[in-house]
Amino acid sequence: MNVALIEITSEYEAVLAAIERKDPFIFISGRAGTGKSTLVNYLRTNSTQELAVVAPTGVAALQVRGMTIHSFFKFPPRLIFPEEDIKKLKDRRLYNKLGILVIDEVSMVRADMVDAIDMFLRVNGPREGRPFGGVQVIFVGDLFQLPPVVRAEELEVLRSRDYEEPYFFHAMALRGRELTFIELKKIFRQKDESFTSLLNQVRTNQGVEQALRIINDSCYQPSSVNNENAIVLTTTNQRADNINQQAMSALDTTTKVYRGRMEGKFVVDERNLPSPLDLTLKINARVMFTANDKNIPRKWMNGSLGRVVQFSSDSVTVEIDPPIGKSSKFSNFVEVPVFTWESYQYEYDDKLDQIKPVVNGSFQQFPLMLAWAVTIHKSQGKTLERVTVDLAGGAFAPGQVYVALSRCTTLEGINLAKPIKTLDVRSNSHIQHFYRRLGR
Repeated sequence: MNVALIEITSEYEAVLAAIERKDPFIFISGRAGTGKSTLVNYLRTNSTQELAVVAPTGVAALQVRGMTIHSFFKFPPRLIFPEEDIKKLKDRRLYNKLGILVIDEVSMVRADMVDAIDMFLRVNGPREGRPFGGVQVIFVGDLFQLPPVVRAEELEVLRSRDYEEPYFFHAMALRGRELTFIELKKIFRQKDESFTSLLNQVRTNQGVEQALRIINDSCYQPSSVNNENAIVLTTTNQRADNINQQAMSALDTTTKVYRGRMEGKFVVDERNLPSPLDLTLKINARVMFTANDKNIPRKWMNGSLGRVVQFSSDSVTVEIDPPIGKSSKFSNFVEVPVFTWESYQYEYDDKLDQIKPVVNGSFQQFPLMLAWAVTIHKSQGKTLERVTVDLAGGAFAPGQVYVALSRCTTLEGINLAKPIKTLDVRSNSHIQHFYRRLGR
């Protein structure tokens, strides 16, 4: 973690001040591209208290070098479980030492999971019987992005247990509690204020008809030729896979398959690995980078696009797309080595009396994936210059349209496969009310 690369904004300072004041519950939010994950990594480096970072999925945990909620709290795999599953552990030293718990990607964390964390820490945390065991809890995420996954039968069970909605702020443990709200406002991904204003109208579903009129007029041009360097953002895995497979089949070039390697207890299952376990490439295949270059200055970023021009047994050469505004003659060839992703678990170090993150697994593969198309969900966290938004049968989840549009750095870089309808832009009234109550 290179702290020198981080711009310390006034919001970062406000977070540190809230931690110093011992505010028990802190909610950090912000639009896409405001550096929420960067802040989480900054807190890990700069916290004076013992801190752990957890996230709802293995992919999200990987992004912030943390653990999944289930793994850290030793919860059973089932999503809804009874209170008797929360047990007092024989060895509670790790949790007794915990000062700050950071829950990242909280938009995908369900209310009952927050209550399970509260119950666990009440019996295993540093201050037995206190809310969350007296641990300071920092919730991080944008609720206007992708929501928790809740099946109909699970929602029925939650409502039978008096949960109004499944969002984290509906947890029983947070009822009547004051949350310190800090919104990250500086957007690092987009520079054009008029574009960021349009995105925010879509995000909050306010003035959305006017915003969509501008976006559709600018980005839906059926008579024009699609930018061949644009990646298609679509709603389903099947649609993305079909586009990639058809494009690969059309290439009459050499094929090579790279087998990735997992070691230890790597936290991400095969379907959600950052790069495919079996990465099939061809010369001229469109690819997207799935990790930042570890070298400074970086030659590529997570989300950089290009085409394969050469490969060998231990490297792949990619010609990275020219930036928007640069001549198509601009050439940027990079030799890409195998990348190692590491997953972590937290352990109590008896000698140092500290909580230590320890590598418990790794995945090695070239940081590439086929990139004629990708799902909107898998595009989260990536910065893209050219996209084609293909909603196919329409958006089916709140936040999908916003996530898709906000991946792109400019309005000019967006192409629409069809105009976006007002009905495609969904947001939950409970979320809007929650933000209003916090004084967004």
